[in-house]
Amino acid sequence: MSALPAPLKPWAAQLSLLQRDLALALAPSIQRLSMSIGPLADAQLKPTGAPDGYDGVARKGSYERLLITEWLYADEAPEEFLRRAAEGEHLFSRLAVREPHQARRCLVLFDAGPSQLGAPRIAHLAAFIAFASRCEAAHATLSWGVLQSPPAATDAGSRLHSGFGKTEAEALLKARTSREATPADLKQWLEVMGPRADDVWVVGGHALLASSAAAKVQQVEVNELVEPGVRRLEVTVRRGGRARQTVQLELPPPATCASLLRAPFIVEKPKPPTAGTARPSHGLVFSASGNRLFTRGPNGEFIAIALPNGVGASVKQALFQPPALERVIAAGWHRGLVCVTARYDATGRVVRLVVYSLTKRGERKGDPALYEVPSIGPFPVPEGTFGDLAVLSFAGKRKLMIVLAGRAFTLDDGRIIESRDRVLAHTQRSERVMLFTVDEEGRRQVRSVFSNGTEVATLVEGLGATRAYFAGGMRYPLPMLGLGEMATSPRWTLVDHSRVSFGIDVPEGGTVMGVTMPSTWVAGLLVRTADKKRLLHVSAQGTQVIIETESDIVELATDYEFPRAAWLDAAGGVGLFDASKPTSLLIGLPDGQGRRLMHFTEYRR
Repeated sequence: MSALPAPLKPWAAQLSLLQRDLALALAPSIQRLSMSIGPLADAQLKPTGAPDGYDGVARKGSYERLLITEWLYADEAPEEFLRRAAEGEHLFSRLAVREPHQARRCLVLFDAGPSQLGAPRIAHLAAFIAFASRCEAAHATLSWGVLQSPPAATDAGSRLHSGFGKTEAEALLKARTSREATPADLKQWLEVMGPRADDVWVVGGHALLASSAAAKVQQVEVNELVEPGVRRLEVTVRRGGRARQTVQLELPPPATCASLLRAPFIVEKPKPPTAGTARPSHGLVFSASGNRLFTRGPNGEFIAIALPNGVGASVKQALFQPPALERVIAAGWHRGLVCVTARYDATGRVVRLVVYSLTKRGERKGDPALYEVPSIGPFPVPEGTFGDLAVLSFAGKRKLMIVLAGRAFTLDDGRIIESRDRVLAHTQRSERVMLFTVDEEGRRQVRSVFSNGTEVATLVEGLGATRAYFAGGMRYPLPMLGLGEMATSPRWTLVDHSRVSFGIDVPEGGTVMGVTMPSTWVAGLLVRTADKKRLLHVSAQGTQVIIETESDIVELATDYEFPRAAWLDAAGGVGLFDASKPTSLLIGLPDGQGRRLMHFTEYRR
């Protein structure tokens, strides 16, 4: 992690373990808690050990230890010598002393009960870092434990932890219990560990700290304020010999809090590539549920990427290698991972569709379902490529809808129902499949196929488009459509849910790769620039750069339910942009590890 700001230097050793943006978000809480908790008792006094040479210089000391250079001023410039003495600028040799062999110990007990789960854990983590820093400054030992797990007199070490590190912080964040701490728990901790500690603290809720047992220890009381629109913690510090202090800690944004509680640490050593990972190469689409991305590797491997919960969270991939003479054409999630391939013969003609049920890791579950397709000609992609990857749509409990070569095929009970209409775009919301089709007479329709088998068609007139993209939003019954003659057409037409159309001019040299819906997004186009390094959001309100990459952007996928877009670059990195947060995260690298993307422009709504 790059250097932290100078004011955070006292906690740099602990914060260096966290991701930089999470460390900066947590730093204000650490600063305020450190001021309230204060230094370890007597840490501010000079050590009383025996002298042991010199270890530097100081502004204060005996004139017997005044530096020779200062005596030179007395001989050569007496007035300057007197001025330096009056201003306290004289430098003295600083004595080094031997520290006592018996180090002090600070014991901190954390409440892991239901009242301290969620947001209060952010304060626990900040307090943990504050205690670790104060012990480091005082050359003391930090010991800590969970209140609900008191030690036995004969086995105290099994419940006691020492110091602050990645392992220790993860243990604290994962320490959760459904049982509230009781005075008996605290009493047992004090009976076993109290005589061994010079400084005992309890971090917990009001119910425990108001008991008589807690009056014997120093306290950090954490309470979450329950007020509409307020995201704040109230922390009260009661330290022996001092008046209690109450501070209010502003919580970071929800996504940052989730990352702090789930995966706050830097990934130190990325895992090397294994047989279970592959570099994304071509095709990219969101699953219908929006929690996965589907893509393919350079050798036709099917890759399913489970979207991580937060920054730095582990990335899970499912990898499936189809048999020879089969190419992956669609994927989805229906009672498990489902992958569909097109099997072709030596002449390149598709002879059947194959539906595989896979595990979360991409392993086959049982025999695949085969569907004969006698009417499709040669596979409609150039040699060496794999065509667009489609999301597998489910029109019912047993019906699957596949789009191949611009035509829709419904797979139902071992047979295929073929549609003669040409499909320009298709998507899915819940169990409703939506197609934008052109029939043999040139009529363009948005067809909605529901899980119960019913179908509703909406006519879209006067548009001679040959390229189309869907966008949607949870508030709208019909999707947004973007229509153009080709991806590089200078002008595109947008049709909203009320079938009102308006034109959008595409920047010169730009390529349209998607459409946005007027929810958190502004209705418009997602356009890749001529240099393929930037993605623009072009709307009636203007043009804005939302993504900038080092490698060429080769694929783009938009989420139907939420204002998100994912992209695939030429280096095999898969990125995710969320207009509602906004956040940008590289998630599909060959080693499967999440990385922050630094080249990112904040989306303005």
